[in-house]
Amino acid sequence: MSTARVVLTVGFVALALTGCAGAGDGPGGGEGDAADLVGMWKVADAQGEGDATWLRMDVVELRLLRDCGVLSGSWRSADDTFLGVTDGWPAECGDDEPAVPWLADAVAFRVSDDTVALLGEDGAVVATLTHDGAPDPSDVWTEDDTSVPTPDADTLAALVDEPAAVPSGMTAATSEGIVGAWVPEGLTVSTEPGVTFDENGTYSASDGCNGSGGRWAVGDDGRFLATSGASTMMGCEGAPVPSWVAGASRAAFDGQTLVLLDADGTELGRLVAA
Repeated sequence: MSTARVVLTVGFVALALTGCAGAGDGPGGGEGDAADLVGMWKVADAQGEGDATWLRMDVVELRLLRDCGVLSGSWRSADDTFLGVTDGWPAECGDDEPAVPWLADAVAFRVSDDTVALLGEDGAVVATLTHDGAPDPSDVWTEDDTSVPTPDADTLAALVDEPAAVPSGMTAATSEGIVGAWVPEGLTVSTEPGVTFDENGTYSASDGCNGSGGRWAVGDDGRFLATSGASTMMGCEGAPVPSWVAGASRAAFDGQTLVLLDADGTELGRLVAA
């Protein structure tokens, strides 16, 4: 196997999770949820892709199967919002970042029968995903790469379960309120753990020694999504800020303090403006 290289996909504009692409031209404009996205999909109508591109979407993990090999990454979804990134690829796909413009542009989705339309910020279709048989055998794809994901019912249900509400006494965060640089509350260390949420919908985070990043979005009710990126594993004093961000399902303010909460409403971490 070739050595994997790391990249974070950019190009996403921060948006609210509710009604983010309601005017889209998706096929049929049908209803759907995150569980409907799990599967093996043939990719069509996507900028830069050939006729034999497949997208394998397991629970929050994705693999993009191209002629050169498999690009790995992650995805998150709530309501009709969709965020996806690639953060690793084999050397056979190039020394520089393989472009996946349609994935970077996708901010929402629509489901109709066995077809998923990924939608851009303007509601236009940036890629069409269909169940169309299975990928042909390839020297650059493993059997696992081409297998259909089969998560159990509880795992699928967790994709669509509504997370615990913002705790009483806190205020749901908004995208405007989150944009900026944040550091752990009350922590004094020699390193610089923290996170920066950019207006373009990407973020960069560090535990003090190991960097990570991806895409993020937040809804009016504080519903929070963030893809997780590849990272090194150096040990040092700091705080697991990248894990807080990737694991958060709600974002809220306790006064001026940004609080990230998991699906059960448990606090993952508290951050103050840098």
